[in-house]
Amino acid sequence: AMLPTACCLALAGALAVAAAGQSQPAAASPPACAASANRSLGGTEDCGRQGIDEGACRSRGCCYGPLDPHGVPKCFRRLASRRLKEEDKDEFALESIPPQCVMPDAKRVDCGFTGIRADECVEKGCCYYKGTPGHPYCYFKKGHAPSDALVQARQCEVLDEERIDCGYDGVSEGQCQERGCCYGHALTPGAPFCFYKRHQAPKGAVKGSAEAQCVMSDSDREDCGFKGVTPEACRAKGCCYFHSHTRGSPFCYYESKKPRARAGHGNASRCDLPGEHRKDCG
Repeated sequence: AMLPTACCLALAGALAVAAAGQSQPAAASPPACAASANRSLGGTEDCGRQGIDEGACRSRGCCYGPLDPHGVPKCFRRLASRRLKEEDKDEFALESIPPQCVMPDAKRVDCGFTGIRADECVEKGCCYYKGTPGHPYCYFKKGHAPSDALVQARQCEVLDEERIDCGYDGVSEGQCQERGCCYGHALTPGAPFCFYKRHQAPKGAVKGSAEAQCVMSDSDREDCGFKGVTPEACRAKGCCYFHSHTRGSPFCYYESKKPRARAGHGNASRCDLPGEHRKDCG
């Protein structure tokens, strides 16, 4: 029997749709996926679990393919297209960085405060993007930084090896700034986090990263000071004073070739306190 014309047309249409679905190519990568990985702004980072397939990767709004001509396909996103979500610090929403927010990390001028959230930063009319440790996430747009903020930033543009310690063992960012000094992480071992502004250190202050006799792993440092010891008081004892990236490692410690005080007594140096710092223990 002949099928009604309407039924034939419906069946033909369904078959055409099914055939199109089977032959439809994978969604093309967005333009931001074209460039290969690099270390500068515009590089890449992983965007999926190990073994994720192309469909699942693309469904996350990410790129899928090899990062070099002979590489294994990976799921990745471009760093130039990420923005830190306020509600989840471990996830990123894809969003092109406005041109006025694209600049080297070293040129960023702080527009926020310690712990500022992305939404608070944006409400101030500033940029909020992750960068190199020690540089602000919340920073002024190009040409928008006020003159006093520019002066402050330039005063703190000091190379790691030129920094002069302005803090003490355990100083926080807020305490450092209260002393009128700069606070920023350093990539050079031993370089202080809290340091004097350019041309404002007292005469005779020691600058630079650790001398040879002060270079040792954090775990090998033996305490030579006391809680709150200043760099001056530590060095006056003939000891080394340099910041540590390891929690609990002393800032004030004995030189590598110098005899330890009362060797054999592990906590001897911890008991070497001036009278005003001593508290009754019994």
